[in-house]
Amino acid sequence: MSIININLNSYKMKTLKTLTLLFAAILCSLSSSAQTADEIIGKYIQAVGGKDKLTKITSLYTESTVDIMGMLGTIKSTTLNGKGMRQNIWERKPRWG
Repeated sequence: MSIININLNSYKMKTLKTLTLLFAAILCSLSSSAQTADEIIGKYIQAVGGKDKLTKITSLYTESTVDIMGMLGTIKSTTLNGKGMRQNIWERKPRWG
């Protein structure tokens, strides 16, 4: 009987430790506050110079490279605010050739 009693006490202690850790984790998560999406966007706008500078942007130019199933390519995009977009795609030599 003593072996069964020791095993039950050990099980109770493990359960108690697990519940205590779970309670502490829940308490910590409730006390910390997360940022809202609006707060994150607002901080980003301020970090890049404010809303006035962002409204002065009239064009955007990007270059990227792609690798699709071994075929390499380059994409160059130009976007003019209120006018349109142009995208050039060039295929480069495949990796295997």
